[in-house]
Amino acid sequence: MNTDQMTIEQSVTHAIDASMRNTLRKMLATDADSIQTCSANQSMVCVEDDVISVTIQWSGKLAGSITLAIDDNSARAWTNGLLGENHDFNEQDLVDAVQELANLVIGGAKSNLEDFDLTMSLPVVRRTDGRSLTAFATANGIDMHFMHGAIHVAVFATLSECLLAID
Repeated sequence: MNTDQMTIEQSVTHAIDASMRNTLRKMLATDADSIQTCSANQSMVCVEDDVISVTIQWSGKLAGSITLAIDDNSARAWTNGLLGENHDFNEQDLVDAVQELANLVIGGAKSNLEDFDLTMSLPVVRRTDGRSLTAFATANGIDMHFMHGAIHVAVFATLSECLLAID
């Protein structure tokens, strides 16, 4: 990705958007045009509920973190899309499926940001109060929301440092 023509925040936003669309398209055999986005003030993740969140720290020529958050209903819809509607799954299946979604989206975003030579930490998966996560994310960086059918996903990124040298 040519970061000279975009701001760092625009580059990261574009990388996340492209990765999310590609992941949903491949994993759910869907048309990328059917994936909707909305602004943070039109949040599609129910902030009243607990969410499953996956956070990865990144470092390299860019430092910060990226968090993917999904509520239980969306996690069930995602898991059903992967395992099939009739699959009987438990809480750990939901957590595993959400972690896989996060790994695919965040890994794809990392690939799209190759100019930054990013290294990723191990993912931290947890149940989080949606209100506190949303309040943190909207105050500190990039806040993106995606919707495909019953699947509503929020992705938050923080950018704390950029060491990209201009040649």
